[in-house]
Amino acid sequence: MPKAKSKTKRSSGRRPATRSQSSPQDDASVAPTCTFASAIGIQLVATHDTGTATVCSQAFGPPTVVLLMGDTQKHSDFIGESMREKDVEKVPGVAKATAEKLNQNGIFKAWKLYAHYLYSDNEDQFRDVLLKMKIDNKGGTQDKICKGFKEWKTQHQ
Repeated sequence: MPKAKSKTKRSSGRRPATRSQSSPQDDASVAPTCTFASAIGIQLVATHDTGTATVCSQAFGPPTVVLLMGDTQKHSDFIGESMREKDVEKVPGVAKATAEKLNQNGIFKAWKLYAHYLYSDNEDQFRDVLLKMKIDNKGGTQDKICKGFKEWKTQHQ
């Protein structure tokens, strides 16, 4: 009499693949920047979005931090370093034209603009200060400045 086939599979000693272990290209829920990590050969098993970066846990080795698509290198450099003697152009959102407007108002260093941010009671009041200096929110200038200062303050408390 032939043996009946068992419906349970034997364990091969390997863990079964889970959704979090799938390739980032196949999984829309994984941050798009982790596709880059996969492209350079990092096998991802999990991701955690911190708001400013995505921490990608690898199958082997330490976690890798991958910047979110919306954050620029300028933003990352700004929040990651001291503001000590940085020129105002180093503030996220401040390009040449905005820097010239700030210079006309006596603001040449990032710390001096940051002092206006701290002196303001809230973000709306700081935005009013920027408007008085003829710095509007075209292209998200005010948004980027506020986000940079807010994250810098959180990082350096």
